Amino acid sequence: MYQFRDINQSKTDNKLSSESFTYDGVYFENVIEGYKTLKVTGRESFQKEINSEVIGQADGEFYNYSRVAKRDIAITFQLKAKTPNDLMNKFTQLNKLLKKDNARLIFADENDKYFNATFVQMENVTE
Repeated sequence: MYQFRDINQSKTDNKLSSESFTYDGVYFENVIEGYKTLKVTGRESFQKEINSEVIGQADGEFYNYSRVAKRDIAITFQLKAKTPNDLMNKFTQLNKLLKKDNARLIFADENDKYFNATFVQMENVTE
């Protein structure tokens, strides 16, 4: 059996999945024990908003400009803890990390791109 060593150093830790991300420069997996990103949706979506206006009685509309609309990105994660108190402490730590508005969100598999992100809500927690 051969052992392979990649000579190109990666900017991400090997234990991180491609869906892992930094929020304001922090990989949650690296600072919250038991945190793991499971799934991300919405980052692949792309929608444009068109600004146009009706001119007189002419057919159609006059195009002014377009811009890329905001994206709603949903992140599903797992948070393991040994006790209920430990779990609450980890959620407190997670909430502190998410307080920053307009934070840079960078995914591990596309670290040359970023989103300006603001946390909006956390869905109901399931066991």
